[in-house]
Amino acid sequence: MVRSEQRKRLNCFFLPSLMSALTVLLLTACSNNGLNARSPSSATLSNFYVSMAPSNTELLYAIDAQDNLAGVCTQCDYPLAAKKLPKVGNFIMPDLEKLAQVRPKSVFLVNGQEQMGGMIGKQKAFVTRVEILRNESIGDISKNLVKLGLWTGHSEKASRLAAEFDSSVSGLKKTLAISSTRPKVFFCIWPEPLVAVGKDSYLNDAVTICGGTNIAGNLAGSYPRFNFERLLVDQPDVIIMPAEVERNSFNRPPWTSLKAVKNHRLYILPSRQLDRLSRPTLRTVEGLYWLAERIHPELSEQLSMSKNSIRPLSTATAGNR
Repeated sequence: MVRSEQRKRLNCFFLPSLMSALTVLLLTACSNNGLNARSPSSATLSNFYVSMAPSNTELLYAIDAQDNLAGVCTQCDYPLAAKKLPKVGNFIMPDLEKLAQVRPKSVFLVNGQEQMGGMIGKQKAFVTRVEILRNESIGDISKNLVKLGLWTGHSEKASRLAAEFDSSVSGLKKTLAISSTRPKVFFCIWPEPLVAVGKDSYLNDAVTICGGTNIAGNLAGSYPRFNFERLLVDQPDVIIMPAEVERNSFNRPPWTSLKAVKNHRLYILPSRQLDRLSRPTLRTVEGLYWLAERIHPELSEQLSMSKNSIRPLSTATAGNR
């Protein structure tokens, strides 16, 4: 896999903390720079807004708040309608000239984009509010829905979807509660250099919800570097790999020394179009079931019944028409 493809994967799907670890983006020491971090009020944001993160864009479409969405970042590719909106920068860097053309009153970011928020916040001629949504747990997804609903005037649908999302996650937890085992999981973001899911990522919470124990869950940060020697010592039961890797890359030492590889429990995430884990949105429920079935294959029948019992969440259907 060429380096440009690796960077594309990281930029599109995972939070900027990971790019920091790979020297793609220096954001780790940023403060909020005076950006809004408070809870939203019931007052909606006026006029147009832009989203600089794919997860925010998808949530805005899910609550039918796309009419005043005036621009997105280049990585915002779902739903299909989002690809047609003006591009005002990428996940790492805003295009201030194009932002000035769109003149949004509000800008929605995710944690890790504080540096970008500082740059955009200086455009006081048109930007009056910059909001950063946190993605450090699965529960943040429903919280972010509610916040976006309040800020855009779509509280009713946002609250309903948030409740449905939380109910679906609770149903999954209830199904998995019958198991007394918690297999050790290594969720690998990239194999070379070795990057794992750390304690500050919502994916760490995903592993826990799905009945596993993240062996990198005690490491600070969202996506820290991981030592292969420690991987050999920890011997995870399950390994999750990104979609871009080649499966035959692990049919050789030192990977073949790992229990998960020997037991054929190294799993590769679905392709970008089918991946439901790499963006914290309503579709993450599907991703959680995918992960739970890999961590607890002995519960596949119960998980299938649980999954079939939940009503599919309406995620951005209007944008896909």
